[in-house]
Amino acid sequence: MTPRALFLPLALLALAACSGPGYHRIDEALNDECPRSGKRISADALTIYRGRIVGFCKPECRDDFAAHVGERPEDRAFFDRLIAATYVEAYSEAHVEPATAR
Repeated sequence: MTPRALFLPLALLALAACSGPGYHRIDEALNDECPRSGKRISADALTIYRGRIVGFCKPECRDDFAAHVGERPEDRAFFDRLIAATYVEAYSEAHVEPATAR
């Protein structure tokens, strides 16, 4: 195989390695508590939702959410509220009103 022909298989392999369980860091998660149980999230129960790292208390919850995201409106609403809050916070920080001159 030529180097060019190897690029796609190697790129796909690297992508798979970076997206599997255990790759994401718990300190990068959007939430601290599981949307289902209210317990602390676990490092082995992280996944991606709308481009954000989100966590659950156990891998079974994560796997269920990932496999049935369209059928889990409560989980989606929980994460969507947190995502919206980060946008509001970022907007507020970027648009601080200047002090008025006296």
